[in-house]
Amino acid sequence: MLDGPTARLRKGSTDAAPVLSTLLGVILTCGLGACGASGAAESPESGGTGSGGTSGAGMGGAAGLSFTMALSVVSPVDGAPVDPLHLKPGDVASLVVTTSPPAAHSVRFAFLGTPLDAVLSDTSRDTDAGIGTTAITLTAPSTPTDFSVRATSPGAPTVVLDMAVEETNMVSLPIKPSYPGERVLSGYVASATPGIACTDLAAGSPPEDGPIQAPSTDTFPIYLDVPTGVKLAVMLRAEKFAWGCTTVNGASEGTQDYLEVVMANVPMKLESSKVRFELDLDSFDDFDQALSGPAADVASSLLGSASDDVEALLDAMGAEASDASAFADARSAQHWDDELRGALGSNAAVVLRDPLARWLQAGLTNLPTSGGVTGTLTGATNGTPSVALDKVFGTAASASGFTPSGTTSWEAGADDRVVLGMSMAVDPTTFLLAAALAPASAEVEGAPSLAVALGESVPCSTVATTLVAAGVAKNESIESCNAACTEQLCVDAVQTLMDAAVDADRTKWTLDVALTASGTVGADAQLASFSGRWLGRLTTADGAKSLTGLATAK
Repeated sequence: MLDGPTARLRKGSTDAAPVLSTLLGVILTCGLGACGASGAAESPESGGTGSGGTSGAGMGGAAGLSFTMALSVVSPVDGAPVDPLHLKPGDVASLVVTTSPPAAHSVRFAFLGTPLDAVLSDTSRDTDAGIGTTAITLTAPSTPTDFSVRATSPGAPTVVLDMAVEETNMVSLPIKPSYPGERVLSGYVASATPGIACTDLAAGSPPEDGPIQAPSTDTFPIYLDVPTGVKLAVMLRAEKFAWGCTTVNGASEGTQDYLEVVMANVPMKLESSKVRFELDLDSFDDFDQALSGPAADVASSLLGSASDDVEALLDAMGAEASDASAFADARSAQHWDDELRGALGSNAAVVLRDPLARWLQAGLTNLPTSGGVTGTLTGATNGTPSVALDKVFGTAASASGFTPSGTTSWEAGADDRVVLGMSMAVDPTTFLLAAALAPASAEVEGAPSLAVALGESVPCSTVATTLVAAGVAKNESIESCNAACTEQLCVDAVQTLMDAAVDADRTKWTLDVALTASGTVGADAQLASFSGRWLGRLTTADGAKSLTGLATAK
């Protein structure tokens, strides 16, 4: 520390004697009127009394001196006395001048010695006429040093107050980040580990915080209180998805330049990620076109080997009858095929296929334009995520005919771009029938299945009336089967035909999906969301179709 006035007096009698001799000479000279308010008393060599001290030539009675001043240091918060010789770096205190007797005087203030970056709020203030006081604010230096504050006023002895900022062996490092990435950073945490360099930090991305920490903040600079003269690994992180470290080889007390910490992204942790994804379809044209063939196949499968719907229906009714032989004989003898075609009119040939085709087409028309294929991607430590489908164009995955197959893969680049590949097995018939159920249930209110809806859609009462009218006995189509029995045979036959169409063995398709998207990360660097595009290759029995659309996840 540099020598201040009081410090020099405290060194011992050897150093103090010349100073006291000089002071005595000044006092005697001023007492004879040889000096005024300026002169030896304003010299940096003038002695001081420290806290609350007064000093100068000719105390009361000297020529031109009519009042005295006292200078003290107090807290600006509560007015409590402050020891001027034990200030902390950057302390803020009030310097109070009191005149006796009280009166209005102009007082000037100045630093002596080595104040470094200390600051006085004012260099001149007037005391209050009533109480004879005024005050200014002192901001102590940021570095340990000795200095003095001098107060002068015409007509009063000069007052010099010795002050000192003690060594704390600590310093407040101002830290700012440098981050070239695209992630949205928040919640910065600064920490330091004494005695090591950044290369010595324990493994981890990011490593554990150091023992010296500052509270999380988004305001810069972040101030971190660290010991001086010690090597430090200073780390800055945002959550746990971006971090950096700078080695400090030993900070000194005093004002510090900003410490820049370059931060980098923690690689995206797909293995601990779980997101719900949606694959929307830009256009249904190719998708609908691909499904037109299976839709026609489902309808035609109702016929079996029959030439039209009447023949198929009577074949199925005969199979349902308690006496199939008697049913076949009556059918042939009474010309039931012709009778039924006549009764059903122009719609007879498609009486089964027409409502089914109508529902299949309505199901495709009503497919939602967004939220096409939805499901959940869950990461795994082996790098292969699992896929669980939720819905496929509004249809529950379990009834949709879409099933994840093969190996799903994903990866993320340094720029958080996500690339995903997955495959699905597709049963087009199952999907078509699932999509057709909603319009069928709307037309045949409350129908729980397509088979029930079709059974109620076909005019089985007309079928029963026609066959009983051309039956083997009065009010019976065949022996022991009246109109109600015959109508139930029709209903059961329709449902049997529908069940057979649903269960028919058909070729399965595949849908291969390639997806690229921009991702965002969560607090632990896991995938939190993505937005991009997907390209699908739908491989059917007749070739392949390309499907495209938006891909999102959250």
